[in-house]
Amino acid sequence: MKALKTTSNDTSQINILYKITTNFLYTYPDSAEQYVNLAMGIAKRSNNPVALAKAYNLEGNFLRFKTRYPESLQDYLKSKEICEQLGLKKLECQNINMIAFVNTNQENFKEALLTAKKAMLLSEKIGDKEEMARAEYIFGLSYSGFGQNDSALINYRRSLALRLLLNQKDETSLLYNEIGRVLFVKGSKDSALWYFQKALAIANELNYSYHKSIILNNIAWLYHDMGQYKEAISFEEQTIDLARARHDNDLLAGAFQNLGLYDALTNNFKAAYTADTIFTAINDLVYNAKKSKSLAEMQTRYETKEKEQKIALLNNEAALKQQEFKRQELFKNAGIGGALLIFLISIMLFNRNRAITRAKKKVESAVNELTIAQQKLLESEKELENKVESRTAELARANDRLVHEIEEKNRAEAEIIEFNKKVAELQMTSLRLQMNPHFIFNSLNSIQHFIYNNNKEEAASYLAKFSRLIRQILEHANENTIAPADDLKMLQLYLELEMLRFDQKFEYELDIDPAIDIHNIEIPSMLIQPFVENAILHGLVPKENGKGKIIIRFRKNGNSIDCIIEDNGIGRDKSLEINAHSIRNKKSLGIKVSRERLAMLNTDQENEGSVAITDLKDLKGNPLGTRVEIRIPLDES
Repeated sequence: MKALKTTSNDTSQINILYKITTNFLYTYPDSAEQYVNLAMGIAKRSNNPVALAKAYNLEGNFLRFKTRYPESLQDYLKSKEICEQLGLKKLECQNINMIAFVNTNQENFKEALLTAKKAMLLSEKIGDKEEMARAEYIFGLSYSGFGQNDSALINYRRSLALRLLLNQKDETSLLYNEIGRVLFVKGSKDSALWYFQKALAIANELNYSYHKSIILNNIAWLYHDMGQYKEAISFEEQTIDLARARHDNDLLAGAFQNLGLYDALTNNFKAAYTADTIFTAINDLVYNAKKSKSLAEMQTRYETKEKEQKIALLNNEAALKQQEFKRQELFKNAGIGGALLIFLISIMLFNRNRAITRAKKKVESAVNELTIAQQKLLESEKELENKVESRTAELARANDRLVHEIEEKNRAEAEIIEFNKKVAELQMTSLRLQMNPHFIFNSLNSIQHFIYNNNKEEAASYLAKFSRLIRQILEHANENTIAPADDLKMLQLYLELEMLRFDQKFEYELDIDPAIDIHNIEIPSMLIQPFVENAILHGLVPKENGKGKIIIRFRKNGNSIDCIIEDNGIGRDKSLEINAHSIRNKKSLGIKVSRERLAMLNTDQENEGSVAITDLKDLKGNPLGTRVEIRIPLDES
């Protein structure tokens, strides 16, 4: 405004006001109107056609922003006509583009395309990249309106390239938003989100609250479509804050309507009811405000008409005085005949004045009725606002109580869950402590076997490996779970011990899926070892023909790990037959404990653990070995 005061040139003043108004449209739209009126007043007083052309263009922009499209179109046409007369090609091209814009606002996309093509031809002729970018943007809006999204994307991206070249951040924000919107419609949701976020970052930088509100609404609806309702609620609440700051009741009503939907989708029906109630109240306010505005405009028209009638009345009075003067002159010259003529004229004028007075009283009566109706509407609107505030406060208190009750319930449930978890951990520890002594006892038997056979070197080697194994077992003694890498180290030591014990009667192979992060996940410790032990003792050791082999595979399966233990032993049927009268003819304690540990694990996981044992046979039914498949659920919380 300081620059405006120091500038005397009318066109320069209009240019300054143009920049001020454009900025206020997207930040404080209610303040923009005074600058538009000021620009129009300067232009009309100056009788400067260049200033007047710019003022009409500025007023057209303001009216288009306020959705008063017919009036906006008239201003652009007036400005365009002046530009054609003066040869102002750049402003003429801008007016043509803005006329096309109004057509897109009124969803007349065919006319918008034709008009924007004229603007493109003119902008290319004069080399105006800004108006080229605007025409490309209008092409995009029109094709999007026709549902031709691929064509719209091409034009939006051309426009974006030009805006980036010109470093016009406000327009790039709009284009990023439009591209995101089209990608959203096409189903490219991740790409759409990226463009929306770019648009929002620029709008935040420029503090364009109008742009921000549109972008936030789009992001909220995108998250809703992706099923991420909490994020949708967060962005819709930001939209509501902006709408309140801007006093934009239209936007506020729509945002509360969306918020109610998102709350309902998250089963927060209390909040959904509150949002819907506020939406209904604001929607009623918007309707009443529009009705009041319509009445005010009607009253203005009546007042304008009344002023016109007063002016006409004054003109009539002046005419009467003139006629009176002429009458007196005529009376002097014409005598009695003139007096009679004047008398007749006086009667006619009296009747005319009486008709004017009656018309004036009718207008005054209509204005009074309109004033009373408007006052009643204002009182009704105030009463409704008070009811909304009261109801909103009541609902907020009810919502707070409900939230407190839910929090208390959740807290109690959390305590129960934590207690059950501790019980489960204690039970798991008990089962694990049952298994470790069992494994140690078996290993000591192996050492005893070497000593009885007087094989000191193998006994020493065995004892060294056994001590390493015991050390690792003790290191993890207080842990219910263990990294697979550590568990595999213990399993390999165990396999090497058993190979020494049974004089290399079998070999083993470990096959680990690279997708498993064996260092950073946790599984129950020593869960696999009893199944491996069972395969060696009951499948491979009794094997008479050929060398035994055991393959242990680990595979990633969603939120679980599948462990497959496969041997080429004698099979379960033959093993049962051999051991029918053996001292080992009883169920393995280690396998029993492992099954129980898996069962305990199932109580604390969504994906359940399991054990499946399959007898491998050839086509003739002869045994080829045994396969054990163990599914271990992962706790990824």
